[in-house]
This record gives sequence, structure tokens and C-alpha cells, in this order.
Amino acid sequence: MSEELQSQIKSHGQKIATTALVIGISGIVLTIIPYAGIILGILAILFAIVAKNKKANAIIGLILGIISIVVGIISTLLVLWILNGSSLFDTTRSDAVTAQVNEKKNFTINETAKIGPVDYKVTRVERNASGSTVNTEWIVITATATLNGSPELGTIDDLGDIKLNGLSSSDYESTYPDEGKEYSATVPTTYEYTFKSARSARALKDPLVLTYTTRIAKTDSPLFGSEGAERAKLTYTISLE
Repeated sequence: MSEELQSQIKSHGQKIATTALVIGISGIVLTIIPYAGIILGILAILFAIVAKNKKANAIIGLILGIISIVVGIISTLLVLWILNGSSLFDTTRSDAVTAQVNEKKNFTINETAKIGPVDYKVTRVERNASGSTVNTEWIVITATATLNGSPELGTIDDLGDIKLNGLSSSDYESTYPDEGKEYSATVPTTYEYTFKSARSARALKDPLVLTYTTRIAKTDSPLFGSEGAERAKLTYTISLE
């Protein structure tokens, strides 16, 4: 390898090492800005690695990059802690969910069930509905739902997943315009479920009971939202007889 080529490689390595140093210093200075120190720290480490850590500037840049990431994480959490009323986790929501866990879970027809942020009530049950035969019974169930003003309880999944004695609905209609989405801002209205079962099925030999299971995040972080948060599994039953 010629001396000129070696000189160019060395010069290039020095430039990268210097870049790592500059970015590392910038990361330390800008750690007061949420996420800035973390991002710059990662870049400083990457440039230091490319420089193969043989240059003093690269080594210093690597060290500063690591410090920048650590301080950046602490700084980011601190800023979010201050902006969120000195709490990284919404304890009000946690208390609300705890109360919901302890709420009544077993209901009857025409009784309002509080399912997270939704008040749900079965208003009508029609056995031997149109379409029934000697061997098959159709059961039509009508229900209504409205938001109850408890946004701290988050959202719930599709109410179409409700089951009757373990059976999923054969047909399902709703006047809710965005069915299948989480309920967070729009008020659901009327639901109609149609269940089809053989008359000899064991499911119909027991009293009719609707069952709905959902999960609610116990905590909510401004940094990660409800992702990764512990979730409470809640099962609701509505007796139809």
C-alpha cells in the first residue's frame, strides 16, 4: 500500500473520529432536550465504531456517546415527569382501573353493565326467531351501549365478540359507524346479535348467558403509553333468563 493511500485512510479515520467527538460533546450539551441526547449519543457511538476506536478522538467520542445516552434517558424521563404533573404513570387511571376491577361483573337483562368506558344493556331476547327449524334454533339479542364519560379506563375491543353460552354470533349488526374499531370518542348505539345452534346442542340446555372478556391497561406512561403495561383481564356476564 502506498504512503499516499495510507495517509488518505488515516486522514479519513481522523475526520470520522473527530466527528464522533463533536457529536458526543453535542449530545452532552443537548441532553436537556428530550430524546436529543439519546439520539446524538447513538450517532457518536456509531461514528466511533466506524473509526475503529483507534483514535483518541474516537475513544473520547465513544465515552461521551455512552454518557450522553445515559444522561439523555434520565433527562427525558425527568422532563416528562415534570410535564405530566410529577408522575410518569397516571395514578388516577390506575385507581380508576382498580375500581373497575372491583366493580360488579354479573348482570341480568335490562340491567346496565359498566364495561370499561361503555355502559352496555341487553334490552330484548327473542328465542325461536325467524329462520328457526325443527333442528335449529335462532336466537336474536338486542343491546344498546353508550360512553359513560370514563376515558381514563381507556378503550374496549369490538363488542361483536360477545358470546352466548360459549357460541359466537352467526350474524351481527350495529348502528355504530366504525364497527371493529376501539370505542374512544364516538358513541355506539344499537347492536343486534343472531346466534344459531342445533336444538340438541349442550349450549342451549343451560340458562342463556352472554359473556364478554376484555383487558384494560392498569397504567399509562407518557413515554410508552399503555404499551407493555400490566393489563387487567375483566370478564362480564349477562344472564338472559
